[in-house]
Amino acid sequence: MISAFERWRVILACLFLAASSWSLNAVAQEDGDGDARTAARALAVQGAAAFEQRDFERALVLFQRAGAIIAAPTITLMEARTLVELGRLVEALERYGATEHMLVLDPDNEAYREAAAAAARETQPLLERIPTLRVRVGGPAAGETVTIMLDQKSVQPALAAIDRPCDPGPHRVDVRTSLGRSATREFTLAEGAHEDIELTLGPLAPAPLPEPRAQPSNRGNTAGWALVISGAALTGVGTLTGVMALNHKSDLDAVCTPGCPPSSSTTLDAYRRERNISYLTFLAGGVALAGGTYLVLTHPARKLALYVTPNLVAMGGSFQ
Repeated sequence: MISAFERWRVILACLFLAASSWSLNAVAQEDGDGDARTAARALAVQGAAAFEQRDFERALVLFQRAGAIIAAPTITLMEARTLVELGRLVEALERYGATEHMLVLDPDNEAYREAAAAAARETQPLLERIPTLRVRVGGPAAGETVTIMLDQKSVQPALAAIDRPCDPGPHRVDVRTSLGRSATREFTLAEGAHEDIELTLGPLAPAPLPEPRAQPSNRGNTAGWALVISGAALTGVGTLTGVMALNHKSDLDAVCTPGCPPSSSTTLDAYRRERNISYLTFLAGGVALAGGTYLVLTHPARKLALYVTPNLVAMGGSFQ
């Protein structure tokens, strides 16, 4: 923290800046440059007054405007001090360095020498206050691109992995990868701290399964094979019941000469029932086979397979 005495010395230096005829790097360097120096003096004085009133935001704007008109170490020194008060220590360090380098503009100028000396004195304590931060990312896959954002500003991973000066206070690190993984960390840096933060990426998400290709529908072909199979089953039932009916007829022929005795009524009923079932199932099976054969022939299957097991005979396929 600078003393009030030093602050007023800066204010007097700002006043002396515009009143003198220093050889400065100004926006216009012709002999008629009095207006530029007058404007810079007014802005610097207003900035110094705002600094004394602790209105540091306004003071910074005024000093920056003055420095844009005339490059003078007395102005950049106050700009650096204002940045320190605002907690923007990294920017303040850069302005302190600029103050020292500006001494080459007029090495014999007493105000310049005092500003450069003050910048040198205040730089070392500032360095001790500035914290450093190192950010590393764990778990990236081969070929996976990593993007690091520190306080919404992009930082190259190689530079983030080394100690870098940061302002004290709250910070946020966001990591995003080309494979859609992410990690976030919020933290607070204390003055003079050295933080080493490692963000570990989560596991890779499984690759999405390809969507099944829709096969063209062919209901006619499917219905055809269903009819063929149903017709074959009905024909099998008709054959079985026909054989059973023939067996009962053989038994009846042996006892019915020509009429049948009452004891054979059960056999006679079974014969008639099995005969009717055989006729009906043969008829239905024939119709189903005929219709199914027509549909299969007019809608051919792309693939067809016959499955045979000890307990099952089945047919399947993919149809066009």
